[in-house]
Amino acid sequence: MFKAGDRVRVLRHRNFMGYDLTSPTYGLQPGQIVMLKYQDGDLNGDGFVMFRIEDVGDGWSWLIRSDDIELVNDGPVRTVTRREIVPGVYGRVVLDGASNGTAKLTFNYKTVPPEFTAEELREAAHVLNQIAEALEDA
Repeated sequence: MFKAGDRVRVLRHRNFMGYDLTSPTYGLQPGQIVMLKYQDGDLNGDGFVMFRIEDVGDGWSWLIRSDDIELVNDGPVRTVTRREIVPGVYGRVVLDGASNGTAKLTFNYKTVPPEFTAEELREAAHVLNQIAEALEDA
């Protein structure tokens, strides 16, 4: 999500109702880079928020939708969002870590031989599916 101070590239310029505001004589143009001043309102039902932007020199105080912009990366550092497998105990599953496309895990046993309730098996299956998806994404 975007925040105040972010430099963003305008992809298109629409109002909160979705009407196109792009004009060759005024307003924000696709490709233009602007700075977000502050968020103007909360996430609406259509999945976007409105941001007030810096003055672009035309005397207007423009709002722009969060789904009409993209973050600009001008330097050698970028923010990367990725999923990581975190070692720990997740119900009856003990995860020691993951590397080279494999996970190192064991199960906590309350009894010998191991006995699991239906709920414990479902919880373990959910945890194992999450680990498998993360391994596939890596």
